[in-house]
Amino acid sequence: MKLKRFCTRFYLNLIPLDEVASDINKFIGGDYLGLADHDKYFYDDYLAYQPDYNEKIYEMCRVVAKEGYEFVFMDDIIK
Repeated sequence: MKLKRFCTRFYLNLIPLDEVASDINKFIGGDYLGLADHDKYFYDDYLAYQPDYNEKIYEMCRVVAKEGYEFVFMDDIIK
């Protein structure tokens, strides 16, 4: 049985918007990319609020979609 290569460890909240594409490109090539976020960065009353967080999410999704990845829920790939 061939194991699937799975990538995690991409912390969007720690990366400036202009570096999202280059940073996520380091992980392109795995069978799966595990992408998740914490919605707390969207809220302006949160101590670590990031006003460009929605743009970071969009850029991350744009890059992985351009590379041919399809978005699925974890429950759909783990049987």
